[in-house]
Amino acid sequence: MKIAIRLCSSALASLCLVASTAYGDDATRSPDPQASIQMFKKTAVLNEIHHTHQLEIRLSDLPNANSENTEIKAMSSHMIQDHQKADAELKTLAANEKVELKDFKPNDAEQAIMDSLSHLKGKAFDMAYLDFQRMDHQALAGKLVLLSGEEKDPQIKSMIETILPTVRHHQQMSAKLEKAAPTFPA
Repeated sequence: MKIAIRLCSSALASLCLVASTAYGDDATRSPDPQASIQMFKKTAVLNEIHHTHQLEIRLSDLPNANSENTEIKAMSSHMIQDHQKADAELKTLAANEKVELKDFKPNDAEQAIMDSLSHLKGKAFDMAYLDFQRMDHQALAGKLVLLSGEEKDPQIKSMIETILPTVRHHQQMSAKLEKAAPTFPA
């Protein structure tokens, strides 16, 4: 019984310490639930977009080693610059909003795609890469449209609406090169 009471007392003390740290010295004051929800949503949206930029930067670097086509290399270089610029702006917004962005770590599916593409060379790489980029940017544009429609924070909504035309342009570039890919030299 004494052990259980000590464990409960220890757990209660830890809980009070956490509450005191999270909510300031007045542990009895409760946070505004609406503000907490908004901060959670803001953090999730900004981290999701940051993750996407980092993924696109990594994927767009693959043609440097795997493609022999100068048009694909130019397109991927353009995509890298666009995603780096957009991510820098996102990082500034996140810092102003006091949102901590997570370090990039691809999920299992993303890693599998990167691994699969990195094992291809030449025309086989070009075809798979362009197909993936077209579909990926089409899906990303759809996701951004949904996020924009749901977003209440005017700064985040504006950032999303600024990124959207660039993402659509990337999708169009990929589709255009994908149509021309069968005529690329082997």
